[in-house]
Amino acid sequence: VEERVSSAKERRRRFVGVGFGPMSLQQSEKLGAEGGSCGGTEVAGNDHGHHRDKKDGQRAEEQHVRLSELEDRIQYFKKTKEMLEDRLEMMHKLLQSERSRNAVLSRDNKALKKAKHQVAKELNHVTTEMKNRAKTLRASHTAEIKVIQSEAMTTRQELANEKKTVRSLQKLIAQREKQAEAEKKAATMSLDELLARMLDTITNTKGIDRLENALSACDEISKAARHALKTAYAQRKAEAKESNLCRICLDKPCQRLFLPCCHYVCCKDCSEAVSKCPVCRQVIASRKPVYN
Repeated sequence: VEERVSSAKERRRRFVGVGFGPMSLQQSEKLGAEGGSCGGTEVAGNDHGHHRDKKDGQRAEEQHVRLSELEDRIQYFKKTKEMLEDRLEMMHKLLQSERSRNAVLSRDNKALKKAKHQVAKELNHVTTEMKNRAKTLRASHTAEIKVIQSEAMTTRQELANEKKTVRSLQKLIAQREKQAEAEKKAATMSLDELLARMLDTITNTKGIDRLENALSACDEISKAARHALKTAYAQRKAEAKESNLCRICLDKPCQRLFLPCCHYVCCKDCSEAVSKCPVCRQVIASRKPVYN
């Protein structure tokens, strides 16, 4: 475009130098000389020269219009060029900004990937630890359940044994009660027979000697009865010692241990009723419950 503009300016300058602009001094002199030598032909070519000058003027005017249009287009292209350069610079800045942003995003992405990997690693570690802990807890709970079940079974067996022992003791007590009742009944019958015999002796005999003999016989029978009762009590006491019955009531099983002598000879009720051990007569400091 610039070459075309310069070429148009050069043609315009040539047209102006030929006769369309102000003449120079040399051109005027040359035209005067030509006028003197060509005076005969001036009238004949005057019309033709005038027509050519008019045509050349139109061409010069068209050239001038085109030149103005070209200059306007040149100015438009310059402005467009500046605008494009501004846009190019702006796009370059945007490109730099996008590159910087992409770099930041790339760093953030790498950091996120690293954090994600770390989180996944920690999560895997925590999951493994929780699984191991749950496994350990299950094993521990299983062992505890087995121990509790074993203890429960042992307790049930001990309870069954205790119930069996209680039933045996109840039977033994019933037997001892029956035996004591029979002995009491026998002793009562012996006393009744003795009194009947004494009355019979007093009734049938009339001598004091016979009465004294009867009283002596009654005394002997009373002594024999007391001896029989003592023997029965001693026998019951020995049986109580062998069967772990209370040494005082001879009825309930022993349930208290006396301290400091460590004798185990009384039930709960009888142990609270005494202050000294019935075996060694030592003062009781404390009573500890003991269960068979």
